[in-house]
Amino acid sequence: MRLVVLLSALLTACGSNDNPAADGGSSRDGGAAADAAAAADGCAAPMLPFADEFPSAASSPRCDSATRTCIQACTSAQCVDACLAADSTPAVTVDQRPINCQVCFGYTYMLCLDQGGCHPQIAELNCCVEQKCSGSDPTACAMTACAAEYGDQQTCGSGLAGACGQPASAVYDACFP
Repeated sequence: MRLVVLLSALLTACGSNDNPAADGGSSRDGGAAADAAAAADGCAAPMLPFADEFPSAASSPRCDSATRTCIQACTSAQCVDACLAADSTPAVTVDQRPINCQVCFGYTYMLCLDQGGCHPQIAELNCCVEQKCSGSDPTACAMTACAAEYGDQQTCGSGLAGACGQPASAVYDACFP
């Protein structure tokens, strides 16, 4: 799965916030005010399971069973991306954010990474995005303004590919009927 889809899912799930108390720093650069702001607004909190983070969206599956069948036949990331993009399940709006199959799948992947040992890197990236990317395209901004944090999260995640990177595994059951 393309990394941008995953980052978009994380950023959609976690949102970005206008935090006037943030000084633009992060725990990476030692900004104490940024660390305090991060703790206050929750960007560094562990991720919640999909059903807890989006209870109204989780009341019905975010992906249809045909998408799971499609994914199970895939042998490439591009195939998985095409299956997710073709999913016909309508998005549900939660806090002004559309939650569709791609978001569910990406969020679930990030949750697996978060619970698998990459929480510090995901928290760093999320807090950086909240502090530096308000009012802009969060994916594009994260890859530039938060490039170091993004790279750290990707490096950590590559070590969990076996546990989290199998798109037909039970890790993703929360998204399917």
